[in-house]
Amino acid sequence: VTLMNEKVSVVGLGKLGLGLALCYAASGIETLGVDVNVDVVDAINSGKTPEQILATTDSLVTLIRQKVSNKVPVFFITPKPSIARWSLKSTYEDYIQKLQAWAKTRPHVKVIDVWHPMLDEKGVVLQDVFVEDRLHMNKKGYDIWAKTIAPYLD
Repeated sequence: VTLMNEKVSVVGLGKLGLGLALCYAASGIETLGVDVNVDVVDAINSGKTPEQILATTDSLVTLIRQKVSNKVPVFFITPKPSIARWSLKSTYEDYIQKLQAWAKTRPHVKVIDVWHPMLDEKGVVLQDVFVEDRLHMNKKGYDIWAKTIAPYLD
């Protein structure tokens, strides 16, 4: 992906999204960082359905298109799996599948999948990529993210 002389929008300014937005900006790309008051993880944890979350996502992209550009790339980063939230696995996977299908119907919208690279060959969350709380990642987890996101920075 060549983005020189382009604009980019990064949705979700948590640990990963903010870093991604800063990388784009440091590369000289005009960057818009967008965050919402309730993130996907909190929405899923509070019982919102994937359809409800996608309705908010669609509204956000519509706002970006109205305020910035119809052509600005928008990247959505999937939630990551974690040992602490593994009981919500099927809800997260349902949301990710619907997000990817939705994004395919929207021009200039991409999904960066950090869920699947953090699973082992049996589809179970990697055990050695988290700190003691079993929710937040250690360096090995962030290295997986960096490798996954790097192709979007070209």
